[in-house]
Amino acid sequence: MKNCKEIPANEAVNQTSFYGKYICGVRGGDPFSTVVRPDSKFDRCPIGTQRCSKSTSLEHTVCYPPDEMDTKCPITDLKIVQNKDLRSYPKSSYKRRTFNSTSTLVYSKTKGDNLPIGTTKVEHRPCAKPNQVSFDIYNEKKYILENVPDAK
Repeated sequence: MKNCKEIPANEAVNQTSFYGKYICGVRGGDPFSTVVRPDSKFDRCPIGTQRCSKSTSLEHTVCYPPDEMDTKCPITDLKIVQNKDLRSYPKSSYKRRTFNSTSTLVYSKTKGDNLPIGTTKVEHRPCAKPNQVSFDIYNEKKYILENVPDAK
């Protein structure tokens, strides 16, 4: 765009805690290379298994026996949201963990058309380049890869 410049990204910073909190998870389920997937022709899980989520597309769906679904189905949606926005994440679909006085960690195994979450980054808005991160979430600065008018 004319009269615009790119805002550069900050380099990634590894943190062991985030605002004094630790977010921990346990890798579970079967390895991606061997997990049971639906039949690509009929979009159905094999007999004796079920889709972990009705929200996932064929490419993102994994299948487990009903008695293993609670422990092996992957998390497909994970966010830290402002408490004022919790209504958008119903308890029937999302588990909640208080993060701090204004935010809650919400996650679901039945919402989000995503592959199992294997890597996470905590930032305001995701960057297109995985080795770069956006600015501080509480300063509400613009998304770093947006073009902004040149201040000439």
